[in-house]
Amino acid sequence: MKDLAAALSDIYSGFTNREMWARMAWTDVRMRYKRTVLGPFWATLNMAIFIVALGLVFSHLWKMELADYLPYLCSGFLVWNPITAIITESGSVFVAASGTLLQIKVPYSTFIFATIYRNFIIFLHHAVVYIGVIIVYPVPINMNTLLVIPGLLFIGVNSFWVGSVVGMTCARYRDIQPLLTNILQIVIFLTPIFWTPDMLRGRGRLALVDMNPFFHFIDIVRSPLLGKAPALLSWYVVSGFTVVGLLVAVYCFKKYRKKLCYWL
Repeated sequence: MKDLAAALSDIYSGFTNREMWARMAWTDVRMRYKRTVLGPFWATLNMAIFIVALGLVFSHLWKMELADYLPYLCSGFLVWNPITAIITESGSVFVAASGTLLQIKVPYSTFIFATIYRNFIIFLHHAVVYIGVIIVYPVPINMNTLLVIPGLLFIGVNSFWVGSVVGMTCARYRDIQPLLTNILQIVIFLTPIFWTPDMLRGRGRLALVDMNPFFHFIDIVRSPLLGKAPALLSWYVVSGFTVVGLLVAVYCFKKYRKKLCYWL
């Protein structure tokens, strides 16, 4: 019980220390683009070029109207970016902060929240591309659009347990991080981002859509961005991952929190 209390205290203390992790996130974003004219909007420009180029090519390949395909591609990629960024960056979240963690007493969870907030800031910058796309090719804006809020909240909560589990695992086994990066480079093509779920039938749809957790996490934000309600299955899958993931994160903090400093 003592270890469980310490684990919960670490998580609570890290979350309530908003000023610290918010400042860490802002500082990191600023330092990445120091002495540049556009700053973080360089990443936004890169995304805009990428979306337009792929939209022109893939809409032709899939025989889809650009007005339908470009908002679909942009909204899907907009959500995919922070999800994969958090997974990959979580692999080094504790290792990169080892200099601080080995010198002063700071809740480990602080660095996870900083990673999540930093990627949320970048997400807002990238949202400019989506706004530009829907100005040219309008999508329905209705009550379903408000479901973006709970969708992002679900992604934020799940980002915490992903950051905790992946961060601790990669701190112990350093080969896991490059492995995750390689896996995600493949998963992006197996997830309905560049293509639509309607293109598959039977077992292919079951394996790559219905049983693909990445699709469901993307769907709870992408569908509202397109003025549609996400499928109930997506809410069920995401809710299940949220509950199980948080329990696993608490367990990891309880069992490995004291060992983490020795792994750094």
